[in-house]
Amino acid sequence: MFGNGYDIDKKVFDNYSDQLQRGGGVDPQYTEAKTYIEGKIFHTGWISVYDCVGIVGTIAFVALAVNETLMAGRFIFGPKSNRRSSFFPLYVFILVNVVSSTIGFFAVFGDFAVSFSALCIYGIVLSQLADIEKATSAPEPLTSPKGDVDFSRVGGGYYGYPTKS
Repeated sequence: MFGNGYDIDKKVFDNYSDQLQRGGGVDPQYTEAKTYIEGKIFHTGWISVYDCVGIVGTIAFVALAVNETLMAGRFIFGPKSNRRSSFFPLYVFILVNVVSSTIGFFAVFGDFAVSFSALCIYGIVLSQLADIEKATSAPEPLTSPKGDVDFSRVGGGYYGYPTKS
C-alpha cells in the first residue's frame, strides 16, 4: 500500500551482483533481473514509483503530474492567456518539460527520485506564477506599527503579491 522505500538488502544485492559478474550462474537472465530488483535499479518508471512509494504514492505522483500539466496548460491555452506576456516562454518551457518528463518516466528509464524532485520544482514555480498572475497592482509597502523606529527614509519593505480584494 505504501511501498518498500529505498532500503535494499545489501547482502542479497551483493550476492546477485557477484553471480552476475561471474557469468550469471545457472540462469543469467534471472540473475540479472534479480540484481536489478534487489538493487532497485529499475528500468521502467511505473515499477520504480510503485515499489518505492506504493499505490498511495503512485496515485499522488500521477495527480501531481496531471495537475501541473493542467495548470501550465491553462496559462498557455486558457481564456486569460496572454501570449505577449514576458512569462509566456516560461509557461511553454514548464508545460513541455512536465509532459515530456512524465511520459518519459512511465514509458522508459524512469528514476522516481529525479522525476519527483523536478515536479516539485515545477510546482513551486507554477505556484509563484499563479500568484503573479492574480496580482492586480504593484506590491504595497508595509505599514509600520506605532512605537517602531522610523525607517521611512530607507524605503518601504515589500514582500509577496497582493491578492484581489
